[in-house]
Amino acid sequence: MNKKIAIFTDPHALYEPTLAVLNDMEAKHIKEIYCLGDTITVGPSPKETIELLQEYNVILIAGNSEEYYKIGLKPYSLYFNEDKIRSYLWSISQLDRRNLQYIEDTESSIDVALGNKAIGLCHFANDIRFDFGKDRSVFEYIRKQILGMPNSYQQFLQTNSKEQLKKMRKILKLYQCDKYLRGYSSALAKPLFAGKQIYEYDTIIQGHTHFKFYDKTPTTNIYTIRAVGMGYGQDNINKASYIILTELSNGFNYEEILVEYDREQMIYNILNSSIPSNKPAKIFTRTKI
Repeated sequence: MNKKIAIFTDPHALYEPTLAVLNDMEAKHIKEIYCLGDTITVGPSPKETIELLQEYNVILIAGNSEEYYKIGLKPYSLYFNEDKIRSYLWSISQLDRRNLQYIEDTESSIDVALGNKAIGLCHFANDIRFDFGKDRSVFEYIRKQILGMPNSYQQFLQTNSKEQLKKMRKILKLYQCDKYLRGYSSALAKPLFAGKQIYEYDTIIQGHTHFKFYDKTPTTNIYTIRAVGMGYGQDNINKASYIILTELSNGFNYEEILVEYDREQMIYNILNSSIPSNKPAKIFTRTKI
């Protein structure tokens, strides 16, 4: 039997769609499961969602939400508003030591191989620890994708480049021990893809945008997969999403799977949560870009 792996992303403390996809994977007898990060913040069920991943032995890759805990909020100060800070702090307060250790143990990327093809799994190939530069942000990437602009992938080519590493080291030398630069020091100490660049992979699979896109460099396929609990466009909004990669003799088959879940219960939990601000969670239930 050909090897199969399952991948989902950005559960954001939404228990119901996460449960639905994990149950579907179990029914399909898929044992190797990856989550591309952002398990907490935004949604009403951080502890339940984290413990569900632990129960199913999901291999968790660090997303923004995990990095907030690992390196602190200071590097993200331009991105955070009061709602997001309250949401994050509330999420963390719901977790016990075992849940927090699960987050602490995450890597920023993982390599897998199927059918002699090198695949890099990550939250976002910019490197999420410093994703907020003007020309290389997730928002800029989404804008270029929606507008159909060519060469949108070029921002990912900077990750681990000599130019980027030189710039980061220079900044850290000038501003030593600055809490706002912990993302830089973390990325230098444990770089995305173990220091490799994306052209060294046949395929990159990432999340972060909450919507699915396909991109391609001259050497590398880039699949951005939709968030597990986000329905949009032609998709049925009652469907959760994940992907299955099935190994072939020379490569692999890529398949998106849509699974029904209890959306009404999810929305009820959002609206009745004790989370200090459920405004971000309401936004997350929108169905279109």
